[in-house]
Amino acid sequence: VKAWCCAFATFLSRETLAEIIPKTIRMKTLKITIFIILSFFINQTILSQTKIEGTGIFKIDKTNINVIDSLLNNGSKLKTCSSSFNCQKYNDSKKTIYEMVNDSTDINIFMPLLKGHRNFIIKEYIIAGIKIENLELDFYNNTLFKIKTEGNFELQSALNDKYDEILDVEKKEIICSSVYGEYKREESTYTTTYRNDETIKAIAILRKYYNSKCEENIDSFLIINNIDITKLVKAKEEEIINQIRNKREEKKKKELEKK
Repeated sequence: VKAWCCAFATFLSRETLAEIIPKTIRMKTLKITIFIILSFFINQTILSQTKIEGTGIFKIDKTNINVIDSLLNNGSKLKTCSSSFNCQKYNDSKKTIYEMVNDSTDINIFMPLLKGHRNFIIKEYIIAGIKIENLELDFYNNTLFKIKTEGNFELQSALNDKYDEILDVEKKEIICSSVYGEYKREESTYTTTYRNDETIKAIAILRKYYNSKCEENIDSFLIINNIDITKLVKAKEEEIINQIRNKREEKKKKELEKK
């Protein structure tokens, strides 16, 4: 593009053009042309500097947990669940918001364990006319630090149009077996990176894989998160999980000693 601009400017300065167009008109034409070119570069720079922060009203490091109250005030209903499986099997309204909480009698290590960490799943939410199912929001100390959605090709297409992306493809050959024998199959993972800097990471993953019965499975999701907060929460919750496991092992040992 820069080379084109230089060539165009050279063309404007040619003596042949000067002979055809009066000097005053030529200067005005040159100024207008330069203005258009500069405007183009400024717009391109602004667009290229646009970085993904979230989706819709949900922005990493900016959205407060009060957004859940706003949704509830607009007709959504809140329901607590100690298992995502149990939540999904209910035939609840599309405007249901699930808060994932640990059962005090049977702690689930896959649910939020750290004080200040709250996890919500919005059963259905519309963003720019795109229906998103099971929109997952994680808050730490009342601020959004992680967004996760199930695979949505329409949403990813919209992101591709708005942001720069880098596609990485990983393929590997595996051997799986079924009642009919062993087969060679190719598994593949497509990772689209929209942002990966010191603050936020945004990736979409589409994965094709085979289970132990050689049945093909497709898994896809989008994750946008604050890298440091995600690591902090994960590390602290792993400490809590280890403590829980140690207590369970001690309890089992004591029960065995009593027998």
